[in-house]
Formats: sequence, structure tokens, C-alpha cells
Amino acid sequence: MIIHIDGIKENFTRQKDKQKAAIFAYISQNGPVARKDITTALHLRSTSVSMLVQELIDDGLVAEGQSLTRGRAGRPDIGLRIAEARLVAATIYVEGYKFIGSLVDMAGNILMQKSLKIPPQETNQTVLKKYKLMLGALKNAAPAKSECIGAGISAVGTIDEKNRTWVNADRWPKIKDLNVGIFENDIGIPIGLRRNLDIELEYMLEKKPECRTKSTILFHWGFGIGGAYAYQGKILDSPAGRYMDIGHTIVHSTSKKRCRCGLYGCLEAEAAIFGLLPLLQKRFPNLQEDSSDIDSILSDPQICTIPGINHAINTVGIFLSNLYKIFYPHRIFLVGPFARNPKVVKCLEKTIIKTFYAKLRDKVHHIDLITIPDGFSGCMWANAYPFFRKRLTELLAARV
Repeated sequence: MIIHIDGIKENFTRQKDKQKAAIFAYISQNGPVARKDITTALHLRSTSVSMLVQELIDDGLVAEGQSLTRGRAGRPDIGLRIAEARLVAATIYVEGYKFIGSLVDMAGNILMQKSLKIPPQETNQTVLKKYKLMLGALKNAAPAKSECIGAGISAVGTIDEKNRTWVNADRWPKIKDLNVGIFENDIGIPIGLRRNLDIELEYMLEKKPECRTKSTILFHWGFGIGGAYAYQGKILDSPAGRYMDIGHTIVHSTSKKRCRCGLYGCLEAEAAIFGLLPLLQKRFPNLQEDSSDIDSILSDPQICTIPGINHAINTVGIFLSNLYKIFYPHRIFLVGPFARNPKVVKCLEKTIIKTFYAKLRDKVHHIDLITIPDGFSGCMWANAYPFFRKRLTELLAARV
């Protein structure tokens, strides 16, 4: 399943609702299974299992398959499996200067995917048009018997989540107060808007439930630099629509490097891809900020031989050390092409330990820096979480 059913079970107070959700979760994790297997595994009465399984079948969430006891004497045990495409959701997230759109089902299968390049000069009108076209295409790709339950959009910059408004983004300076909810009626499904980094952290909390009981930071270093923070499983935000706006923290007040935000000496200007591009182009003359091969270049240990790169790594390491001193998190998830470079991560760890108080060095020696592997697309899945949670909460409520 794309989400953990345990989180949905917490919404229920009636025992029958919890049992129905437990049966659905068991089938999703072990299917195809027979009814008697569910009865044994969950310690339920056979009559309760039969009744609740029938509800799941009637709801279209579970389908009956082939006999699990073919060729044996007696009444056959029919295999039950999740109808994965019963619910689908559309998701769109930002990657560089592209919008990546996907249609995903309950099992996390990608039923359709497409991308659109969004140049930096795009305006509200053109971006809204592209959003609408992409969402329409994704919804229309839903299988005939599927229910498209919503569209989750995540973006960079300042986000007014409550009013579904993309306030601004340095990457697209002409975007201002873009309301993505205005075409909700035209598309015919609910639309949500959240910050990319918050969504990425929510994905990690969903996949690693043990992280929900402690404090966690997600640190993204790549095209831009930013972060998200969760305490006791709750992702913190602010009324300003930004939180942990660390990329625009000034780290060198006398620097001559101008950031896209207009200030000088920001962490992004010193260490993000766009800030390091002039250095990288000395080694790779044809390299552009959105080049398809930039990930492999940055993850190569030889990147450290380029003059100026070690300064950027040290700057980020010192910043992480200060960030650690402010929050004292139990773990830090590192995301992005730099973070996938083992040599860079090792340098970051050394800098954090070196710049810590002597009396605390023994404790931070075991700092939990967790590198997220290649192919991370947390936004693609987590954008859909609210819609799956809401609809499954409705469907998993027992009717008796």
C-alpha cells in the first residue's frame, strides 16, 4: 500500500471499523489470502470476517481471484487481493525547472507520468494553463472502474497551503500569488497545495514510522538548498508560508555572490547548483543548471578536485553543524545529488564533529546522517497521501 493503514485505524473508535481496516491491511500485505487465513491471523470470528470481507468486495476495495486450493477435495479457498486501481490520485511536483505529473494507485503503481519544462520567465497565466492541462490528462488516464479522488500539487518557495496559493518562488520570479484551486471545478476533483520539502519529509515519516516519535530534519542540497522539520511526527510550518528557509540564510556577509533572492552571501549562492555553476563550467564548459547529467557529475568523488567546491562543502558542513545545535534532531535525512556523494557526506560529518563543543563531541560522533538513495521521488507519493487517507477512512468504516 502507498500509505500505512495503521494511521487510518487511529481515526476509528468503533471496533468493527478497526476490524475492517485491519482486514484490508492484512490482505494488502499478504494477498492473495483466504478468509480462513484472515480469521486465524487476526483472531477474529469467521462470521465477522465473512461479513466485513463482503463489504470490502462490495466497496470495490477487494477482489476475489482464483482458488488457492485447486485440485484439493472440499470447498475451495478463494484468494482475496486488493483492487489496487480502485482509488487513484494525481500528483504534480517540481524538479528543477520541470513539473513532474503522475497518476498513482493505492499500491503505488504509476499509471501515467509526464513532465513539462517551465522556463524561468513563465507567468501565472501560462503556469495555470499547464497545470490545468496536465491534471486533465492525468485524470483522463484513470482506468474505467477507478475513482480519481484528488490532485496533490507541491511547489518550491512560499506556499499558502490554506488558500492553495503559490505566493512566490525565486526560481520563477514572475509567479506571484498563483491560486491553483481556481480550476478545481473544471477538473472535477479536490486539489491540494503544499511545500515540496514538507511533502518529502512526510514521505519519509510514512515509510519509517519509528521516526514519528522523535525529531527529524530533512536537508535538501541540490538545485536549491532547503529543509523541513518534524517533531513527534508533526511537520512544523509557519503563517508566512515558509519554514526552515535555510537556503537564504546569509553565511558570508561580505560575499560578492548574489543570490536569486537579491541578497549576497546566501547559502544557496555559495553552495547550490546555480551558485556553483560558474566553477563547474570551468571543468564542464557545456554544463547548464538543468542539464540531465548534472546528478552524475555531482555524485562523482572527483567533484572535490574542482577549485572552490571544497569551500562549498565546508560551508554546508558548518551550516549543518549550526542547524544541529539549534534543533538537536535525532536524525537528519540528506536529499539531493551532493548528498548521494559518499565523499561529500564524509566531509560533512567531519565538519559537524569538528565544529561542535568539545564536551559534546562524543555524543555527536554518532550523529545519524541518513542519505536518501538515487531515484527519490517522495513528492510523487506523499502528494497523494491526504486523498487516500480521507477516502479510505470513509470506505473502511463498517456499515453495521
